[in-house]
Amino acid sequence: MQFKLRKTSLMAFAYAVILGGCQTTQVNPGAQKAQGDLSVLTSGQSLAVPYFKVNFLKFYSDTATAGDGFFDRGPSTGVKMEVKLKGLSDDIFQKITDEAYDDLNAKIASSKYKLIPKDKVLASPQYKNIESRYPDVDDKNAIHIPTGTRFPDGFTVGLRYGEVIQDLRAPTLLVNYTVNFVNFDKDTQHRAGWNTVTNRAEISAAPLVQVAGTAQVVSYNDVETCNRMSQACMGAASQLTLSNKHTSTTLIGEMTETTDTAASVIISTVNLLARMQGTSTRDYSEYTLTAQEQAYYRAVLDAIKSANSELVSQLP
Repeated sequence: MQFKLRKTSLMAFAYAVILGGCQTTQVNPGAQKAQGDLSVLTSGQSLAVPYFKVNFLKFYSDTATAGDGFFDRGPSTGVKMEVKLKGLSDDIFQKITDEAYDDLNAKIASSKYKLIPKDKVLASPQYKNIESRYPDVDDKNAIHIPTGTRFPDGFTVGLRYGEVIQDLRAPTLLVNYTVNFVNFDKDTQHRAGWNTVTNRAEISAAPLVQVAGTAQVVSYNDVETCNRMSQACMGAASQLTLSNKHTSTTLIGEMTETTDTAASVIISTVNLLARMQGTSTRDYSEYTLTAQEQAYYRAVLDAIKSANSELVSQLP
């Protein structure tokens, strides 16, 4: 069993801080292909982006386990690591969300689609009627939408979609991004001999930003009943899941172990007894990632911009 920080030089982080605004971040787009499509759109159409939401994770955990497969023999070994994000204000989350939204609008405006201006979207009477509960912030998440916008939730989502489409007379795009702040890597091995079982479970972490996302588009149904019934204005819908995760190569802060000492002693004692009895063992550690705000801002914004580029490239 082993916990460790990823062997990514923390000197690189210090160097990034020294350079400050001169630092250029790099983003590795996901290797997998996007799943789904936005095929209900037609090139040259008008397109509105009234719904944009970013969930900034502030807590994340992962587990590595060896020897718990269906055909594995003997006891198993498991390790779990939890990481908490500290050192950031809600203002930086809102700033990133606003700039990421503007970036997506600019990219669509430069594409083969006719972007309905943000001001026109915000002026829609039906759009103004949407009740939105964001920002929604707690110890584990900070969910934000762009300043001045709305995001539909609950049982009235379908109705709100229809009413806004009726106002705008155009397809609408909904975008959801999730921003993680730590990259886990797991390594497990299970070997079973005639009289022995050997398990190895390791989990490592690096303070790197990852962005994943989905996009959904609802088309405009230009029929006579659309003038009388808002939901009649809703045409077909399709959804796209972006490829894997867009990962920034910029280290965003420093991780320190904060596992409770008393809990560590108890876990070690229990595992010692488990080994003596030949039963499964479990280990656990806690870390705190103290982020450097400007490094986090650059890394997240660049990763979302990379995701925006992929999204726009998937427009038919």
